[in-house]
Amino acid sequence: MSLSTDPTKTADSLQRTPDIDALILAFEGFIYICSQDHRIQYMNDKLRKRTGYDATGEYCYKILHGCDDVCPWCNNDRFFREQKPIRHQLKSPKDERWYDIINTPICNVDGSLSKQSLIMDITESYLAKEELVLLQTLISQSNDAIFIIDADTSAFIYGNDKACSNLGYSTAELLTRRVSDISASFVDMPSWHCHAARIRKQSRVFEAGYIRKDGSHIPVEVTASYVPLREKNFIVSVARDVSDRKLLEHELQRQAQSDYLTGLANRRHFIKRSGEEIVRTSRYRRPMSLLLLDIDCFKDINDTHGHHVGDIALQMFAAHCQEALREMDIIGRVGGEEFAIILPETDGDGAYEVAERLREFIAGQTMITEKGASVGLTVSIGLTTLAVGGEDNLDTLLRQADEALYRAKCSGRNRVCTFKG
Repeated sequence: MSLSTDPTKTADSLQRTPDIDALILAFEGFIYICSQDHRIQYMNDKLRKRTGYDATGEYCYKILHGCDDVCPWCNNDRFFREQKPIRHQLKSPKDERWYDIINTPICNVDGSLSKQSLIMDITESYLAKEELVLLQTLISQSNDAIFIIDADTSAFIYGNDKACSNLGYSTAELLTRRVSDISASFVDMPSWHCHAARIRKQSRVFEAGYIRKDGSHIPVEVTASYVPLREKNFIVSVARDVSDRKLLEHELQRQAQSDYLTGLANRRHFIKRSGEEIVRTSRYRRPMSLLLLDIDCFKDINDTHGHHVGDIALQMFAAHCQEALREMDIIGRVGGEEFAIILPETDGDGAYEVAERLREFIAGQTMITEKGASVGLTVSIGLTTLAVGGEDNLDTLLRQADEALYRAKCSGRNRVCTFKG
């Protein structure tokens, strides 16, 4: 059969077109030509091998698509009416593969029209594209910030929507930044290159702090991997905002270290901090004092006014102590109505002045109960001092302060007594 895209050409002239057979052989896909009634007029060798035989004369929709009647892909009405090339992609119901098809109307030498189809199997590339679109969608909508970073320069190559919103930058702004702009950990390129080298050896999970555009900080947990690609090196970082987790950890730590009623350090945390302070004091040969305080006749308050009033009295006492002390001082509730205070950088005379001032301040306060009763507090205080260069431990200091406190109680209460070694 002789075909031509120009009805003025003859079959002989078409056959003499140079290299037409070579072009057909070079084409990697399938070629077929069918008439307006869908019968195949021509098919190339590749299509014959695909179908297993020469299907010339048979209906294209049966051979190519496995359909018993004209299918949407073979509906030629619009195609022959408009006589324009049409390109489309479809998934064949016969083999579930994707094809890219270019249909071109051609005019036969007898004036009739046929359809020429050039078909390329694009299944792998189509699925890869679908996977890429899916991946891009997942990355874009991820609840974690995802960055792609140039491993050599620390410049941002990509940041998803979450990355930009977390940092307060637009996409265009982020791509003009380097990691040092959002992290105080990398003040210069050597520190960045050291970091990149560690990730190159092994992917890392670490915690960091990011600096937002407005200067605020957010804590993040980062998973970083090294990716060499096309003679360039990248680091892919997935950063999760752990602000809520940090707040929870801080609250749990506070609860573990604090007395539930007064908010002061509990006995365990007071002992820990005091032990650290004694080590520091001894190392630098500085003075330090310890006060042990006990609210006088506290049982009478509970018995007379109830435990609720007693709890309020303890809270008021703790607040007054904190108000009177320095920020560097360490105070904790070490018993029911017993409190201890570490006074760093304070010798015996200085500690006595602090204790007397605190005792007088507490004695001058009055609490009015819900029933209108007036409740006053007094406190007895035992004092001891760690001598400069001394090697006493906390247990020793607490025992000494307890002896001084006992003397204060026995001497009439509401007074300060110093340990006499």
